[in-house]
Amino acid sequence: MYERVPASIATLSSFTMSAIWHGFYPGYYLTFISCALWNESAKVMRRHIRPLILPNKEAEASIMGNIYGIVTTCLTMMSLNYLGHPFNVQSFDKSINLWKYWGFAPHIVATTILFVVPAAFPIKKKAVKKD
Repeated sequence: MYERVPASIATLSSFTMSAIWHGFYPGYYLTFISCALWNESAKVMRRHIRPLILPNKEAEASIMGNIYGIVTTCLTMMSLNYLGHPFNVQSFDKSINLWKYWGFAPHIVATTILFVVPAAFPIKKKAVKKD
């Protein structure tokens, strides 16, 4: 699915197909469509922020690289718990109630990342040396 649709909708299409594959409970759609948002936000962060923190391969073995790894792992685990709730309860009302408790903050942050990070931290093109 991912490779058979235009790149601009590949992630959303794949996650939507996964929701359909699992069944017709609303929780599946809430989880998978939100996961598509998170996946795209994570791509943006890896493209724009990670090179600022870990500019080269050697930096990955540094203390900063280890801290980056721990923080991103913790954020991933927290996101999975937040996103996995609708998948488990399968109920629209129960899912929205949990997300309301959080003030939809993770959704707001992920959406903000999609639009703000690329504008605030543009990717610097490497200069090509001409001989």
